[in-house]
Amino acid sequence: MKKMSLDDLAVKYPWIDREDWREHSNGGGWIQKTATVGEKAFIGECAVVTGSARVTGSARVDGSAWVTGSAWVDGSAWVTGSAWVTGSAVVDGSAWVDGSAWVDGSARVDGSARVTGSARVTGSAVVDGSAWVDGSAWVDGSARVDGSARVTGSAWVDGSAWVDGSARVDGSAWVTGSAWVMSPLYIQGSRWSVSMCDAGQLAIGCEVHTIDWWLENHAEVNAEHDAADVLEEYKLYIDMAAAWWKIHGPRVLSETEKVNAAADAEKEGKQCQ
Repeated sequence: MKKMSLDDLAVKYPWIDREDWREHSNGGGWIQKTATVGEKAFIGECAVVTGSARVTGSARVDGSAWVTGSAWVDGSAWVTGSAWVTGSAVVDGSAWVDGSAWVDGSARVDGSARVTGSARVTGSAVVDGSAWVDGSAWVDGSARVDGSARVTGSAWVDGSAWVDGSARVDGSAWVTGSAWVMSPLYIQGSRWSVSMCDAGQLAIGCEVHTIDWWLENHAEVNAEHDAADVLEEYKLYIDMAAAWWKIHGPRVLSETEKVNAAADAEKEGKQCQ
């Protein structure tokens, strides 16, 4: 892979002044002056670290990977391929993020976990241990994938779900806090992700509340995070979520009741045997 030049950077990231780039001594990759990269960290010659991101310890950012926002890559973690680590996400330990995978929001990938393929780990989700998230799988909300579990295919793990041990979630399977019969609303905003993480529950970044709560309190939350520049943007997303739930909510709740009733009936049947 040909080393990225300043001219290449100017074309790819025109909003960043040429004077704001510096070349890292270990690997030759490019770092925006606002970012922090330790001397022992390796930044490959086509990799980029921008924003207020940090790459510390003996971590490696290689390939055409991008670490941005306020993300932190630490320990002996490796981010490579065309992967992105952004938002306030953390990749630590000996974790590996590869392919075209994304880790964003306030998500954490730790231990010797792997996120590969075009998989995405977002929200406040955690992938830890020797777990592997692969394919086009998503792990979102406050979900956790741990142990030697594997989530692959186009599977989703969402809400407050926990996949542990040697469990495997594959195909188009869903593991979530409540049953879903359709893809839930997901919006990648300019600062935080927005998702219907459970029935009637809206997650914005790492905070989860009912839609009505967000409608009443979004301005206060916005002010707490000093985010006046995105107030109108996220009000639009909350209004969109409210409209989406008004259309799809009755069906989701109806199917949830059916699934829970079936599970209760199965449990009672087993107790009678």
